Order: sequence, then structure tokens, then C-alpha cells
Amino acid sequence: MKKKINLNFDTLGWVVAAVIGIGVLSSGFAPTTESYANVDMASLIDNSNPGKAVQAQLNDAKQSRLDLLQFMYQNRVMTADQVQQLSKLWLEDNPPAADQATLKSLKTQIMAASKAYEDLQAKTTLSAQDQTALATDKSEIQATSSAISQMAQQFNQDMQQMQQTSASGLLAKVKAAVQSAGKAQGYTVVFGKNSAPYCDHDITQTVMDALNKG
Repeated sequence: MKKKINLNFDTLGWVVAAVIGIGVLSSGFAPTTESYANVDMASLIDNSNPGKAVQAQLNDAKQSRLDLLQFMYQNRVMTADQVQQLSKLWLEDNPPAADQATLKSLKTQIMAASKAYEDLQAKTTLSAQDQTALATDKSEIQATSSAISQMAQQFNQDMQQMQQTSASGLLAKVKAAVQSAGKAQGYTVVFGKNSAPYCDHDITQTVMDALNKG
């Protein structure tokens, strides 16, 4: 039986929270007269190369965890050691070839165990050995189901922490780019568009170009 696994995490939900409160940014420039510009912070976060990279990283992390939980749910006949090893190898960043091979072999073993369990269930007559194997499999399925629930909760916490860390770093980078562009163009204050929907001078594209150049 297939079941869709979900994580209660929206990789894009942090964007709105990140820009709320961005009303005024001082450029650090101090001319004799005041001059103003505005900037679309949400657009910079969503559409700049750094913003897209952060979103892609979060999406990849989320999908990897979903794929792991889905595989485990569909192949729950595994030992506690296999659960631990599977999780470690599956979520490894840039795994070496040896670890990739080990993961492939482990998945094959786990899928074979699940197939053997299905074959046992299909038997009309069970030997004493079959009954022992079936009982062991059912115990492992119960333990794996519990592990899936615990891992899903942990993954949600992990993703929320990754989200906060990524949002903080990206927002700091965007703010620095806004201040640099504002200062270079002689503006004393740069407003976020949520605070100043209209302004004669919009430096969003200038900041976007600077962010995309990296």
C-alpha cells in the first residue's frame, strides 16, 4: 500500500516573514539635501540568483527527506541498524562513490526483505520457520513505522532551522546590496515598497543586477 508522506513545511513561506518590517534602510550617505528611493525586497529575495539558490537548496533538502520517508514507508521490513544506516547515507551531502554504492546495496536488501514478507503473507500454509520469520518481519514493521513518525517530526524541526538560517543570511546579503546601491547613487534613505509603494526612484533592478553578479 502506497501512502503520500508530507512534511509540514513551506519552503517559500519564510519570504513574507523576512521582508515584513523592512520599512527604511539608511544608505549611510550624508549629503546636504535628502533624497529617497524605494526597493522591492520581496522581488530581490524571490528572483535574485542568491534567493533562487537558497530556495533550491531548501527544496532539495525537503525532497530528499520526503523521498527517504516514502521509501521507508513502502519498505518497512528493516532492522533498527538498517534504519539508522539508511538515514545517514540517504541524507549525506555529496556522498563519495563508496557510500553511493553502499546505499544502493542497502536499498536492494531492504526491498528484497519487503518482497519476502509479501511472499510469506501470500502463502496458504506456513511452516514453523515461516511463522518465525513472519513474526520477526511484523515486529520490524512496527518499529520502522514508529521510526518514520519520529523522523518526520525531526525533519520538520531540521527544515525550520535551515529555513531560519538561510533566510537570515540571505536577508543580510540583500540589505547590504541595497545599502551599497543606495549609497553609490546618492540616496540618503531607501524605503521598502511595503512602506513606500510609490517613489520617483526605484533601485530594485540595480540591486538585482549587483546580487546576480555575485
